[in-house]
Amino acid sequence: MKRTLSRTLSRTLVGLLAAAGLVGASVNAQAATATSNFNVTINLAAKCELTSTPQDLVLNYTAFQTTAATATTSFGVRCTEGLQYTLSMGAAAAYGLAADSTTGLNYGIEILNGTTPVASKTTPTSTAITPATGGATTTYNITATIPAGQAGVCSTPGGACNGSAVQKTLTIEY
Repeated sequence: MKRTLSRTLSRTLVGLLAAAGLVGASVNAQAATATSNFNVTINLAAKCELTSTPQDLVLNYTAFQTTAATATTSFGVRCTEGLQYTLSMGAAAAYGLAADSTTGLNYGIEILNGTTPVASKTTPTSTAITPATGGATTTYNITATIPAGQAGVCSTPGGACNGSAVQKTLTIEY
């Protein structure tokens, strides 16, 4: 009988506690909410940059050779999408077609996109270029050419005369 009474009391107590929990839960379900709006502002500083820089060009030429001597280097440019830019190496004189002061050889330099000239002696600054979509890099070439058939100037019999290095500056304006 003690066991039966104990079981009955335990079941009754569990039932009362469960009922109390349900009553308490229904009171908590009436919680309120509050909201607030806010703004997010994003500021972008647009720019262009060189992703790779041009290397030095060295032109090897033998007096009176029948083909032009060329040397090419490349560089990469990427810009914020929609930001137009121009490329140049300065005024028309910066593109050569004048004699090197040491060797007396005429040469020319141009900036190319593939095989299309972008900047040269006749167009020292490129027209406005629209950047690649998504800020992707565009690769350009700088090609220096010594036209064929030139004698040059060198007083070393059977030897080589080295021209002086002439510094050029590549400019990206945006």
